[in-house]
Amino acid sequence: MGRTLKCLWCSIVGLLTGGVLLMLWVNIMGMPQIVDKQLLLEKAHDFALAPNGKYIAYCDTEGLKIFSLQDKKWTWLLRFRYPQEKCPVRSLKWSPDMAYIAFVRGILPEEQKLTIFHLKTKKVYVIDHAPCFTGVAWSPDSKQLAWTKDEGKTMEKFYIREQSLLMVGTLEGDRIHPSILYRDHIRRVLWSPDGQFLLFVKSFVALGVMKVNETDLKWIRPSGRFPMHGNFTIAGYDISPDSTKVAFGFGDYIWFYDLRKPEKLLMKIPSHRRLAIEVKWSPEGEGLFYVISEASQSVAPVAPGEAQTNPPHALHWIDKEGKQDQVILREEKGIYNLQLKGKEIFYISGGCLWKVTLR
Repeated sequence: MGRTLKCLWCSIVGLLTGGVLLMLWVNIMGMPQIVDKQLLLEKAHDFALAPNGKYIAYCDTEGLKIFSLQDKKWTWLLRFRYPQEKCPVRSLKWSPDMAYIAFVRGILPEEQKLTIFHLKTKKVYVIDHAPCFTGVAWSPDSKQLAWTKDEGKTMEKFYIREQSLLMVGTLEGDRIHPSILYRDHIRRVLWSPDGQFLLFVKSFVALGVMKVNETDLKWIRPSGRFPMHGNFTIAGYDISPDSTKVAFGFGDYIWFYDLRKPEKLLMKIPSHRRLAIEVKWSPEGEGLFYVISEASQSVAPVAPGEAQTNPPHALHWIDKEGKQDQVILREEKGIYNLQLKGKEIFYISGGCLWKVTLR
C-alpha cells in the first residue's frame, strides 16, 4: 500500500513538474526572440518605413533618398545643393496609399516648411510655414494630413513659443486646404488606425482625444499627484491597431487607457523605474515594445519635458496583459525612431539604420 501511494505521489509530482515546464516553454516560445540583426545604412539621420514594408525613405547629409529592402539599392528623392552638416529634413511620413511622403524641412532658428513629395510626378509642394513643427500624421485613407506647429518669434538664436496649433488639411489634387482645430501648448499628433480619433500631447502631462469631424474633446491625465520634473512627462505613446486603447510612458509606469472612454484607466505597468521614451504596439496588437534609458539617473530634478533619455537604451517587450516583460536588445548608442512591420524592427542607433528580425 505504501509503495503504491509513493508511486502515485511521484506520478502526481511528475505531472505537475511537466505541466509547469510546459507552461514555461509556451511562455518563452511566445516571447519575441532575435533571429537576425542587419546594418542597413551607415548614415541615416531620419527615416520612415513604407506601409508595404518594402522601402525606406531616409535622409542623410546629401539629401532625401529611398532605399529598397529587396535589392538593397537607393535612389534620389531630393538632392541638396551642398552637403549638410546635419540633415534639415525630419518627421518623414508616408501616406498609407504610398502616393506621397510628407516631411518637415528646416532647422531652427530658420523658418521650417511642411512639405509633401508626390512620388509619381516627383513634384514638391510646401503646404505650411512655421517656426517649428512638432508632429505630422496622415489619415488612414490618405485624404487628410494633420500636424501640430508652434507660433512665436525668434530673437537672434533664441525661439520664443507663444502658442501651438493643431491643423488638419484635406488633400485635393496636389493642394491641401488647412483649418485650425485647436490652440494650446500641444505637440505630437497621432491619427487612430480606424480614422476616428486625433490624439496629441498637451503641456507634456495630458493626452487630448478628439473625434474627427466633431468638436468633442476629452482628456487623458494619469491619476495621482506627481512631482514636477522630467520623468513625469508623456514621451512615447501609441494607439493599438484595433483603435481601442492608447498606451504611453509617464513617470515609472506605462499607462493603458480606453480610447473611447478616456477617463477609464485599464492598467499601469512598472517600466523599471524609468520613463518609456518610445512606445509601439506590435502590428497584431498582442504586445507592446518600449524603450528606456539605462544611463545613470541625474540626482538633480530635470525640468518638465526634459527627461533622462541618454543612451545606452534598452528595448523591452510586454504582452498586452502586462504579465511578461523581457529585454529584446540593448544599444550603447541608443534606439531612436522605432518602427515595426510584421516581425521586423527598424531603428536608428549611432547614426546608422538597423533592422532586427524576430520570431
